[in-house]
Amino acid sequence: RFGHCSWQQLRAMVKKGLVHGLDGVVTMDDLPDRAPPCHTCAVGKIRRLPFPAVNPYRSKVPGAGWHCDIIVLRVASLLGGRYFLLFTDDCTRAWAGYVLRTKAEALVAFKRFHTDVICFHGLEMVFLKSDRGGEFTGNRFSQMLTEYGIRQFLVTPRDPQANGAAERQGQTLFGDVRCMLIDSGMTHTFWGHAAQLAVH
Repeated sequence: RFGHCSWQQLRAMVKKGLVHGLDGVVTMDDLPDRAPPCHTCAVGKIRRLPFPAVNPYRSKVPGAGWHCDIIVLRVASLLGGRYFLLFTDDCTRAWAGYVLRTKAEALVAFKRFHTDVICFHGLEMVFLKSDRGGEFTGNRFSQMLTEYGIRQFLVTPRDPQANGAAERQGQTLFGDVRCMLIDSGMTHTFWGHAAQLAVH
């Protein structure tokens, strides 16, 4: 009748007399401090176990593994960008990013990233971890990674925690971007410039 409400709520209803008709039918003596086991509540209210605080598989070599994610912005930048492609180093959490007008530009942006960061600093990139967005699962993108000798890891669909490094860095980055825009009094259309400044 109460939709399997929590045991504490049920005790409060009886103790404070919040439900008419329970007087004398159910007393506080009928409701011990600890709830009896309820199979329906165990199945219906189950939560996912927390992700481990420390990733045991985190890379020990700077530049070897990278996480990437595309962040969608509601406001177009001054140059027409609506997306921001963010790369996060698995070892150091260093980042690099590119403003994109369309998601299809992710392939060109990755080539720039590989030249600007990986080749320039003499790093050996081993893997790239991303979500299953079409821009990362297309044949051309996969072929290019194979040519570069980079292994691709795709996370489980609709599971942003699995790509948590990129997701968290994206939140941090755009928190910085918002603060810069607010502090300077500039409009949201300058987010592209602020994001490029934040990652460099």
